[in-house]
Amino acid sequence: MLKHTATEFSLPMVLEELDYVSQNPHEQQLAEIFKLARVEYGRIDYAIKGAKVQTWEINLNPTIGRGLRPRTKEIAPELDAIRREVKRCFYERFERAWKEVQASAAGPPVSIRIDPDTVSAATVNTLSQNQILNGMRRVVRPAKRLIEPLSSPFLQVLGRWARRSGK
Repeated sequence: MLKHTATEFSLPMVLEELDYVSQNPHEQQLAEIFKLARVEYGRIDYAIKGAKVQTWEINLNPTIGRGLRPRTKEIAPELDAIRREVKRCFYERFERAWKEVQASAAGPPVSIRIDPDTVSAATVNTLSQNQILNGMRRVVRPAKRLIEPLSSPFLQVLGRWARRSGK
């Protein structure tokens, strides 16, 4: 996995990614490492050296992907189609694995009740108009010396446009 902002995608790279996700070539070695570490769930960071998995971290509270949402970085359409297939394949396998965990769980499902006061306390507060304006001022203030000389000509053009359009 590479950080996408610095990644230049190529056809061989996305095909290798698709092959990796669909074949899971290190599954057995990774399972042995998780067993030795006595970890039942986590994300492992590793590389391959001489056909052997070299682990440097098992994250016990991982973020796994970002779902099937639209991407933020544009890539060539032919590569994008393969990357969508990679995601589909990954999330299909991921969902299947969770269903297997759920099916093997002993006992009835655990019901969870969240206290309404907790839900209320976690609700996002909306910002007042004054808070928004103050935040905008803090952002714009450093650029004020650059913006002010441009504002008069801009407002004149805007005024002429409004008069012509009857607004």
